[in-house]
Amino acid sequence: MGALDTDGIQNDQYALTTMRQLLASVIASFFIETLLFGAFTVTYTQGTWSLLRIGSRSKPSRREWIVSFASTVMFILALGHLILSLQDLLDSFVTHSGSLESVYAALDDSFLNPKLGVYITQTLIGDVFMMYRLFIVWNRRKRVVIAPAILTAIGAVTGYWSLIEGSVLEFNGSPIIFCVTSICTNVLSTGLIMWRILRPLRQATVPPPLLARRFALARTVAEAIVQSAAIYTVASASLLITFFASPHVGYLACLNIFPSLIVSSSIPRNSRSHTPH
Repeated sequence: MGALDTDGIQNDQYALTTMRQLLASVIASFFIETLLFGAFTVTYTQGTWSLLRIGSRSKPSRREWIVSFASTVMFILALGHLILSLQDLLDSFVTHSGSLESVYAALDDSFLNPKLGVYITQTLIGDVFMMYRLFIVWNRRKRVVIAPAILTAIGAVTGYWSLIEGSVLEFNGSPIIFCVTSICTNVLSTGLIMWRILRPLRQATVPPPLLARRFALARTVAEAIVQSAAIYTVASASLLITFFASPHVGYLACLNIFPSLIVSSSIPRNSRSHTPH
Protein backbone atom coordinates (compact mmCIF):
# COMPACT_ATOMS: atom_id res chain seq x y z
CA MET A 1 0.00 0.00 0.00
CA GLY A 2 1.13 3.53 -0.62
CA ALA A 3 -0.54 4.86 2.53
CA LEU A 4 2.21 3.94 4.97
CA ASP A 5 5.94 3.45 4.58
CA THR A 6 7.02 -0.01 5.68
CA ASP A 7 10.67 1.03 6.07
CA GLY A 8 11.47 1.16 9.74
CA ILE A 9 7.87 0.48 10.63
CA GLN A 10 8.80 -1.67 13.59
CA ASN A 11 10.23 1.47 15.22
CA ASP A 12 6.98 3.40 14.72
CA GLN A 13 4.30 2.16 17.09
CA TYR A 14 1.58 4.33 15.54
CA ALA A 15 2.33 3.08 12.03
CA LEU A 16 2.38 -0.51 13.26
CA THR A 17 -0.99 -0.11 14.99
CA THR A 18 -2.48 1.48 11.88
CA MET A 19 -1.15 -1.34 9.73
CA ARG A 20 -2.69 -3.99 12.00
CA GLN A 21 -6.01 -2.15 12.00
CA LEU A 22 -6.01 -2.00 8.22
CA LEU A 23 -5.26 -5.70 7.82
CA ALA A 24 -7.99 -6.58 10.33
CA SER A 25 -10.46 -4.31 8.54
CA VAL A 26 -9.64 -5.93 5.21
CA ILE A 27 -10.46 -9.39 6.56
CA ALA A 28 -13.60 -8.23 8.36
CA SER A 29 -14.88 -6.22 5.39
CA PHE A 30 -14.38 -9.16 3.02
CA PHE A 31 -16.33 -11.42 5.38
CA ILE A 32 -19.18 -8.89 5.58
CA GLU A 33 -19.08 -8.33 1.82
CA THR A 34 -19.41 -12.08 1.22
CA LEU A 35 -22.42 -12.33 3.53
CA LEU A 36 -24.09 -9.32 1.90
CA PHE A 37 -23.44 -10.65 -1.58
CA GLY A 38 -24.96 -14.01 -0.63
CA ALA A 39 -28.05 -12.29 0.74
CA PHE A 40 -28.25 -10.09 -2.32
CA THR A 41 -28.06 -13.12 -4.63
CA VAL A 42 -31.13 -14.61 -2.96
CA THR A 43 -32.96 -11.27 -3.06
CA TYR A 44 -31.97 -10.70 -6.67
CA THR A 45 -33.31 -14.09 -7.73
CA GLN A 46 -36.59 -13.67 -5.86
CA GLY A 47 -37.05 -10.07 -6.97
CA THR A 48 -36.38 -10.79 -10.63
CA TRP A 49 -38.67 -13.81 -10.54
CA SER A 50 -41.47 -11.70 -9.08
CA LEU A 51 -40.84 -8.66 -11.25
CA LEU A 52 -40.77 -10.48 -14.55
CA ARG A 53 -43.68 -12.70 -13.51
CA ILE A 54 -41.96 -15.95 -14.46
CA GLY A 55 -44.64 -18.49 -15.30
CA SER A 56 -47.32 -15.82 -15.72
CA ARG A 57 -49.38 -15.48 -18.87
CA SER A 58 -48.93 -11.72 -19.12
CA LYS A 59 -45.68 -10.31 -20.46
CA PRO A 60 -43.44 -8.03 -18.39
CA SER A 61 -43.82 -4.35 -19.17
CA ARG A 62 -41.04 -2.16 -20.51
CA ARG A 63 -40.68 -0.56 -17.10
CA GLU A 64 -40.22 -3.94 -15.44
CA TRP A 65 -37.57 -4.90 -17.99
CA ILE A 66 -35.68 -1.68 -17.19
CA VAL A 67 -35.75 -2.44 -13.46
CA SER A 68 -34.60 -6.01 -14.08
CA PHE A 69 -31.78 -4.87 -16.38
CA ALA A 70 -30.53 -2.32 -13.83
CA SER A 71 -30.60 -4.96 -11.10
CA THR A 72 -28.67 -7.40 -13.29
CA VAL A 73 -25.97 -4.82 -14.02
CA MET A 74 -25.68 -4.10 -10.29
CA PHE A 75 -25.37 -7.83 -9.59
CA ILE A 76 -22.55 -8.20 -12.14
CA LEU A 77 -20.70 -5.21 -10.69
CA ALA A 78 -21.06 -6.56 -7.15
CA LEU A 79 -19.72 -9.92 -8.30
CA GLY A 80 -16.77 -8.24 -9.99
CA HIS A 81 -16.01 -6.30 -6.81
CA LEU A 82 -16.12 -9.49 -4.75
CA ILE A 83 -13.67 -11.16 -7.16
CA LEU A 84 -11.30 -8.19 -6.90
CA SER A 85 -11.47 -8.32 -3.10
CA LEU A 86 -10.76 -12.05 -3.08
CA GLN A 87 -7.83 -11.67 -5.46
CA ASP A 88 -6.34 -8.90 -3.33
CA LEU A 89 -6.80 -10.97 -0.17
CA LEU A 90 -5.22 -14.10 -1.64
CA ASP A 91 -2.28 -12.19 -3.06
CA SER A 92 -1.60 -10.55 0.30
CA PHE A 93 -2.29 -13.28 2.87
CA VAL A 94 -1.31 -16.35 0.86
CA THR A 95 1.29 -15.41 -1.75
CA HIS A 96 3.12 -12.96 0.53
CA SER A 97 2.45 -14.55 3.91
CA GLY A 98 5.94 -14.12 5.31
CA SER A 99 5.42 -11.43 7.93
CA LEU A 100 3.01 -8.70 8.92
CA GLU A 101 5.02 -6.17 6.93
CA SER A 102 5.09 -8.33 3.79
CA VAL A 103 1.36 -8.93 3.92
CA TYR A 104 0.72 -5.21 4.30
CA ALA A 105 3.10 -4.30 1.50
CA ALA A 106 1.33 -6.80 -0.80
CA LEU A 107 -2.01 -5.03 -0.44
CA ASP A 108 -1.67 -3.55 -3.88
CA ASP A 109 -3.03 -0.10 -4.64
CA SER A 110 -3.83 -1.33 -8.15
CA PHE A 111 -6.97 -3.00 -6.77
CA LEU A 112 -8.19 0.21 -5.14
CA ASN A 113 -9.11 2.13 -8.28
CA PRO A 114 -11.12 -0.75 -9.84
CA LYS A 115 -13.02 -1.19 -6.57
CA LEU A 116 -13.82 2.50 -6.38
CA GLY A 117 -14.77 2.38 -10.05
CA VAL A 118 -17.33 -0.32 -9.27
CA TYR A 119 -18.78 1.74 -6.43
CA ILE A 120 -18.95 4.89 -8.55
CA THR A 121 -20.72 3.04 -11.37
CA GLN A 122 -23.23 1.46 -8.97
CA THR A 123 -23.94 4.82 -7.34
CA LEU A 124 -24.48 6.50 -10.72
CA ILE A 125 -26.84 3.71 -11.79
CA GLY A 126 -28.78 4.21 -8.57
CA ASP A 127 -28.91 7.98 -9.13
CA VAL A 128 -30.10 7.52 -12.73
CA PHE A 129 -32.75 5.04 -11.61
CA MET A 130 -33.91 7.49 -8.94
CA MET A 131 -34.27 10.11 -11.69
CA TYR A 132 -36.24 7.61 -13.74
CA ARG A 133 -38.63 7.13 -10.82
CA LEU A 134 -38.93 10.91 -10.53
CA PHE A 135 -39.63 11.17 -14.25
CA ILE A 136 -42.39 8.54 -14.05
CA VAL A 137 -44.02 9.89 -10.91
CA TRP A 138 -44.18 13.39 -12.42
CA ASN A 139 -45.97 12.08 -15.53
CA ARG A 140 -42.82 12.13 -17.67
CA ARG A 141 -42.12 15.83 -17.29
CA LYS A 142 -38.57 16.36 -18.49
CA ARG A 143 -38.01 19.66 -16.72
CA VAL A 144 -38.35 18.05 -13.27
CA VAL A 145 -35.22 15.92 -13.81
CA ILE A 146 -33.01 18.74 -15.10
CA ALA A 147 -31.44 19.58 -11.72
CA PRO A 148 -30.85 15.93 -10.67
CA ALA A 149 -29.41 15.22 -14.13
CA ILE A 150 -26.93 18.09 -13.82
CA LEU A 151 -25.85 16.89 -10.37
CA THR A 152 -25.44 13.34 -11.64
CA ALA A 153 -23.38 14.53 -14.61
CA ILE A 154 -21.09 16.50 -12.28
CA GLY A 155 -20.79 13.43 -10.05
CA ALA A 156 -19.91 11.19 -13.00
CA VAL A 157 -17.19 13.54 -14.24
CA THR A 158 -15.60 14.08 -10.83
CA GLY A 159 -15.95 10.43 -9.82
CA TYR A 160 -14.26 8.98 -12.88
CA TRP A 161 -11.75 11.82 -12.97
CA SER A 162 -10.58 10.84 -9.50
CA LEU A 163 -9.77 7.40 -10.93
CA ILE A 164 -7.86 8.85 -13.88
CA GLU A 165 -5.71 11.16 -11.76
CA GLY A 166 -5.27 8.51 -9.05
CA SER A 167 -6.62 10.69 -6.26
CA VAL A 168 -8.59 8.05 -4.39
CA LEU A 169 -6.73 8.62 -1.14
CA GLU A 170 -5.48 12.13 -1.85
CA PHE A 171 -6.99 15.19 -0.22
CA ASN A 172 -8.57 17.01 -3.17
CA GLY A 173 -11.97 17.89 -4.54
CA SER A 174 -12.88 15.07 -6.95
CA PRO A 175 -13.96 12.28 -4.54
CA ILE A 176 -15.57 14.83 -2.22
CA ILE A 177 -17.63 16.44 -4.99
CA PHE A 178 -18.76 13.00 -6.18
CA CYS A 179 -20.11 12.07 -2.75
CA VAL A 180 -21.77 15.45 -2.24
CA THR A 181 -23.50 15.40 -5.64
CA SER A 182 -24.79 11.88 -5.04
CA ILE A 183 -26.26 12.92 -1.69
CA CYS A 184 -27.87 16.01 -3.22
CA THR A 185 -29.30 14.01 -6.15
CA ASN A 186 -30.98 11.47 -3.90
CA VAL A 187 -32.28 14.04 -1.41
CA LEU A 188 -33.67 16.27 -4.17
CA SER A 189 -35.23 13.41 -6.15
CA THR A 190 -36.75 11.85 -3.04
CA GLY A 191 -38.19 15.17 -1.90
CA LEU A 192 -39.82 15.84 -5.27
CA ILE A 193 -41.23 12.32 -5.45
CA MET A 194 -42.65 12.48 -1.94
CA TRP A 195 -44.20 15.89 -2.62
CA ARG A 196 -45.81 14.59 -5.80
CA ILE A 197 -47.20 11.48 -4.10
CA LEU A 198 -48.46 13.00 -0.84
CA ARG A 199 -49.71 16.39 -1.99
CA PRO A 200 -52.82 15.06 -3.84
CA LEU A 201 -53.79 13.05 -0.76
CA ARG A 202 -53.91 16.17 1.40
CA GLN A 203 -56.13 17.89 -1.16
CA ALA A 204 -58.36 14.91 -1.92
CA THR A 205 -62.13 15.15 -1.37
CA VAL A 206 -63.01 11.46 -1.53
CA PRO A 207 -64.78 9.23 0.98
CA PRO A 208 -62.61 8.25 3.98
CA PRO A 209 -62.43 4.50 3.08
CA LEU A 210 -61.16 5.25 -0.43
CA LEU A 211 -58.79 7.88 0.89
CA ALA A 212 -57.40 5.36 3.38
CA ARG A 213 -56.69 2.87 0.58
CA ARG A 214 -55.01 5.52 -1.50
CA PHE A 215 -52.91 6.61 1.45
CA ALA A 216 -51.85 3.00 2.16
CA LEU A 217 -50.75 2.55 -1.47
CA ALA A 218 -48.89 5.85 -1.48
CA ARG A 219 -47.18 4.95 1.79
CA THR A 220 -46.00 1.62 0.35
CA VAL A 221 -44.49 3.31 -2.69
CA ALA A 222 -43.01 6.12 -0.61
CA GLU A 223 -41.38 3.70 1.85
CA ALA A 224 -39.71 1.77 -0.97
CA ILE A 225 -38.38 4.96 -2.54
CA VAL A 226 -37.15 6.46 0.74
CA GLN A 227 -35.41 3.21 1.75
CA SER A 228 -33.73 3.00 -1.64
CA ALA A 229 -32.51 6.59 -1.54
CA ALA A 230 -31.41 6.26 2.09
CA ILE A 231 -28.95 3.48 1.28
CA TYR A 232 -27.15 5.54 -1.38
CA THR A 233 -27.26 8.69 0.74
CA VAL A 234 -25.88 7.01 3.86
CA ALA A 235 -23.20 5.21 1.83
CA SER A 236 -22.00 8.44 0.22
CA ALA A 237 -22.13 10.29 3.54
CA SER A 238 -20.16 7.51 5.26
CA LEU A 239 -17.46 7.60 2.58
CA LEU A 240 -17.29 11.37 2.90
CA ILE A 241 -16.89 11.20 6.69
CA THR A 242 -14.35 8.36 6.72
CA PHE A 243 -12.41 10.07 3.92
CA PHE A 244 -11.50 12.74 6.49
CA ALA A 245 -11.70 10.80 9.77
CA SER A 246 -10.07 7.48 8.82
CA PRO A 247 -8.78 7.47 5.23
CA HIS A 248 -6.54 4.41 5.61
CA VAL A 249 -8.86 2.12 7.61
CA GLY A 250 -12.51 3.20 7.77
CA TYR A 251 -12.65 4.60 4.23
CA LEU A 252 -11.17 1.47 2.68
CA ALA A 253 -13.41 -0.80 4.77
CA CYS A 254 -16.51 1.11 3.65
CA LEU A 255 -15.33 0.96 0.06
CA ASN A 256 -15.12 -2.83 0.34
CA ILE A 257 -18.54 -3.31 1.94
CA PHE A 258 -20.78 -0.79 0.18
CA PRO A 259 -20.88 -2.32 -3.33
CA SER A 260 -22.62 -5.42 -1.96
CA LEU A 261 -24.73 -3.36 0.42
CA ILE A 262 -26.18 -0.77 -1.93
CA VAL A 263 -27.20 -3.29 -4.59
CA SER A 264 -30.06 -4.39 -2.33
CA SER A 265 -31.76 -1.06 -3.00
CA SER A 266 -31.96 -1.81 -6.73
CA ILE A 267 -34.13 -4.89 -6.18
CA PRO A 268 -37.91 -4.72 -5.86
CA ARG A 269 -38.30 -6.56 -2.57
CA ASN A 270 -41.87 -7.74 -2.96
CA SER A 271 -43.26 -7.25 -6.42
CA ARG A 272 -43.79 -4.80 -9.19
CA SER A 273 -45.86 -2.73 -6.78
CA HIS A 274 -42.63 -1.09 -5.73
CA THR A 275 -42.14 0.14 -9.23
CA PRO A 276 -43.57 3.63 -9.51
CA HIS A 277 -46.50 3.93 -11.86
